[in-house]
Amino acid sequence: MEFIRAVEPALQAARKVLNDLDPDDVPASLRRVVAHSGTRLTPPLATKLVAELDRLEWLRTDTASRLPEDADGAARAFVERSEGWWSEVIAAVVAGRTAGSDAKLEAAERESRKQREVAAAARAKLKQQRIEAKDRLAGLRDEVKVLRRRAEAAEGADARKRSDLEAQLDELERETVRLRAELTGSDRTLDELRERLRAQRRALASAERELAAGGSASVERDPLALARALDLAAASVPRRQPEPTAVEETPARSQVDRFAIPAGVRPDRAESVEWLLDQGGVTVLVDGYNLLFNLEPGEFTTGAARKRLGKLMAHFARKAGLQQTVRIVFDSTIPGHRDTRWAGPGVEVTFAEADRLADEELVALAESTAPPVVVVSSDREVREDAARTGAVVLWSEAFVEWFAGT
Repeated sequence: MEFIRAVEPALQAARKVLNDLDPDDVPASLRRVVAHSGTRLTPPLATKLVAELDRLEWLRTDTASRLPEDADGAARAFVERSEGWWSEVIAAVVAGRTAGSDAKLEAAERESRKQREVAAAARAKLKQQRIEAKDRLAGLRDEVKVLRRRAEAAEGADARKRSDLEAQLDELERETVRLRAELTGSDRTLDELRERLRAQRRALASAERELAAGGSASVERDPLALARALDLAAASVPRRQPEPTAVEETPARSQVDRFAIPAGVRPDRAESVEWLLDQGGVTVLVDGYNLLFNLEPGEFTTGAARKRLGKLMAHFARKAGLQQTVRIVFDSTIPGHRDTRWAGPGVEVTFAEADRLADEELVALAESTAPPVVVVSSDREVREDAARTGAVVLWSEAFVEWFAGT
């Protein structure tokens, strides 16, 4: 390879000579050299051209004439074949090798210096990273200490909070047991009071019948006073009302389609009355004193209060377009039958028999009246008994709220 570099000018001149020949005059062994279009020949082609120059004198002669004047001595000696030409070529080859070795050595030194510089920079960077990592580690250790102290403090606070909550839970459980016991006792008391009320009403009715027949009885002889006493006794009975659901479920009667409050409408709110106004052909049965007690608790037993309730229900009937029949049922202690009265357009007032409670009269009317039927009362027993007849039940509070808004 060093020999080819030494005679490179001769090879370039020989290629020019060959390129100027007619294709037919180019020796067959050199046609591939002529066909090569690169600036420099590949090692195999260069070796082939050197061999042919050494063999063909005419090619050496023509090549010598094409050598540039500044061509080095090795190339010229190779083609002119002057005396001692081979020694001159060998000297050039040796000199080229030495120059190549020096260049390689210098390049290797340069590369070594570059690698040392890169290694020094890497070591400096690594040292800086170690310093930064050490500082960061120290900071993290400080943060861990702070977090550990906070966790210990929070753990103590959580323990105290858990203890407080457990104490509150124990107290709530004890209160629940106490309230459950009170509720059981209240239910028994309520049943006893209701039974005593029924017995009192029946006794009063019996006494009035005896007075009407001319007998004697140690009771108040004024029927109105007796009625007021009875109503006040009824109002004094404590009634525990459950929280109403949006719709009170009532069993549907087999002979008619189901008539019920739409889902989402509460039976104790004015919205249920607004729904009722849009229903046609409905019989509305009202627990008179129950509604009056919610409207006027101070004087709900008076005749004036009953008249005012009649006017209010007449107003409701007009709003409903007189397409509904409203019957208000009151308790009575007066012996004998009392005729139904008109309290206004579409509104009837009925008094229960002296020996019968208005609650019982309401349920009996709900059962005997053609559906659809709506019963208005906040009395739990009345609502439950009326619902079993298939009637829809609204609470008295719904009409109180509706009256207040109209």
